[in-house]
Amino acid sequence: MTNGDDLTVLCVDPGNPTADIFAERAHFTPVAADDVAAALSVADDTAIDCVVSEYDLPDGTAFDLFEGVRDRSPNAACILYTDVDHSAIDTEQFQDTVAEFMPKSSPDAANRLVDTVRNAVVNRTQVGFPLPDNEDERLAALVDYDVDDFDAVETFDRLSELVASHFDINVAFVGLVHEFEERFIACHGADWERMDREDTICTYAILDEDVTVIQDVQADPRFDHNETLKQLDIRSYAGANITTADGTVIGELCLIHDEPRTYTAEELTDLQLFADEVSEQLELRRKLAATGGEER
Repeated sequence: MTNGDDLTVLCVDPGNPTADIFAERAHFTPVAADDVAAALSVADDTAIDCVVSEYDLPDGTAFDLFEGVRDRSPNAACILYTDVDHSAIDTEQFQDTVAEFMPKSSPDAANRLVDTVRNAVVNRTQVGFPLPDNEDERLAALVDYDVDDFDAVETFDRLSELVASHFDINVAFVGLVHEFEERFIACHGADWERMDREDTICTYAILDEDVTVIQDVQADPRFDHNETLKQLDIRSYAGANITTADGTVIGELCLIHDEPRTYTAEELTDLQLFADEVSEQLELRRKLAATGGEER
């Protein structure tokens, strides 16, 4: 969805009165369903911006639905719009699901629901990780730097090996941060290929202008409940921005170690220089591909 486009809202409410709220308003395309199975069938064939659901459904609850919709459309906003009192809702499920709760009995409920849906979709209020202010431009730039189209893998493999040796650390990788995942285009010292963006440290590092250093990842409250990082035994992190020619950050060159670690100012300068080399290699290959100078 982009600004100016209609929002596709999946309304799951036996009898479908919720869909009528959006049918009466411009810039919304409501799609109605009566139960979880029917709604997921719609989501299989349609890109959903938001799902609005009653709590109790004939074949499950709204949270069963939200989980299924997000498997199909990971950025879909989820709104629990219900007559059921909050005390009767499975609060454990609610805590485990990023969703808005709105009683149908609240004053001016229909207008508030429309505003909530618009805010959740346009402002991405339900994304489980921080977003840069230029996220849309950043994702657009990534399309031009898709290394799957470039003959570049060996170059970055050699560079990550050199970086790991230079800093004497366990793992060095080149990671590009896509919309919902980080893809490792080179990784020396581990066999990581991709990671959910909400689990990565790099999704925070791309927000910083300078090199990001976390001496002890497990002591950082942002990662208290990140089981992925614990399973991978990631204790220290240093990441330098990989940027496009106009300065848009698309990824990180990273150092990972299994013990807490600090870096000198000189080492951080070296890390940024290595990251700049990655940026230059990506830009060179983008230009060659655009002019037909490299086989795609």
